[in-house]
Amino acid sequence: MRLPDKIKSIIFRPKETWPRLKDEPTTIGTLYGYALLFAAFPTAAKLIGINLIGSPMMEISFGSFSVSYFWSVVFSYILSLIGIRIISFIVDVLAPRFGSQRSMLNATKAVVYSWIPYWMAGILYLIPYLALAVVAVSFYSIYVFSIGLPIMMETPRERSFAYVLAVIIISTLVFFFMGATAGLILDVSSE
Repeated sequence: MRLPDKIKSIIFRPKETWPRLKDEPTTIGTLYGYALLFAAFPTAAKLIGINLIGSPMMEISFGSFSVSYFWSVVFSYILSLIGIRIISFIVDVLAPRFGSQRSMLNATKAVVYSWIPYWMAGILYLIPYLALAVVAVSFYSIYVFSIGLPIMMETPRERSFAYVLAVIIISTLVFFFMGATAGLILDVSSE
């Protein structure tokens, strides 16, 4: 399946798409290549949108450039890439606890492909007033993940909800910790 077809299919037909993605030959390196590219969409859109349009929520007016905002966006891009690795690891390590098959490749597929709706919607950050729409799509990405994880990891139906929930809770805690750490680092570096 070509990459544009994968993007369209995972967004609009995830139930039909996941089984095809599971059987598709790929590498973890290729998946990280997708992540490097697609995670840049919201990053670039945030930088352009804030600098061209501004944001009343951040009290940044049209055309003003904030170096600290630039670094916070770049840092969040880097952390999102690290997060993919961490969540993939969590998915793989938790697999046996839920009767699933361990596979770092399939865990990475589940994570990367389920983030595609969010990354594509991240383009809406070009207009900062549409940021809430991106947040809404991030919940759709969780839904896409909940469909794909049991397929990718061959989870028994009766244990799939608990597996998805465990990964989401642990991942949320990891991202909260990473965000808090990033906030401290960026706050210290701006002084």
